Amino acid sequence: MVIDALETHRVFALAYKEPFTKKPSEVCGIGLIRAGIRFDKSYHIILQGLARVSLEHCIKKRPYPVYRITPLKEDFTKSESIQILMDDLRQTVSMIVKKMKFTAINLTPSSIPSVKPIQPQKQHGEAPLEDFLTYLRHVEHPGTLADLVASTLVVPGPDRQSILNAYPVRERLKTTTRILCKTYGLEQK
Repeated sequence: MVIDALETHRVFALAYKEPFTKKPSEVCGIGLIRAGIRFDKSYHIILQGLARVSLEHCIKKRPYPVYRITPLKEDFTKSESIQILMDDLRQTVSMIVKKMKFTAINLTPSSIPSVKPIQPQKQHGEAPLEDFLTYLRHVEHPGTLADLVASTLVVPGPDRQSILNAYPVRERLKTTTRILCKTYGLEQK
């Protein structure tokens, strides 16, 4: 599938396999392969998410499943309640970043005498996710905010799928905040 996508349109969908049925989740993401590196007999890819889609029905099963899809459109109207949910999510991310402990490292091994070690940009003890927090303050679209936070801080699996399934923006913001609080041991307001 990856080879076909790389040789043609570079687009494909990724769906979570439901644990008991092994069927793909109905809601999944469609993405564009930005980079691909072949490693042995597999590929490592960087995939840029383009949209949420709904899997309608399987068109063919071999050599890999191909489904008819329907794009899911964002249901977004800017309101005070949406802004409050966005602020709550940003505050939750800020608390998580403050709880995390990072250590600064040299990026070049000292065993190579002719190469001067590259010192980290941040001082020891500063959280490297501060730039992420700054960026989040400028994200105005609530769906984009929830998706960026989820892709950065939520572990893969059922929790990610719960956020993907929370298609209405209001529910996605609430779900993302709830999962972050549960994952990182924070009390939710």
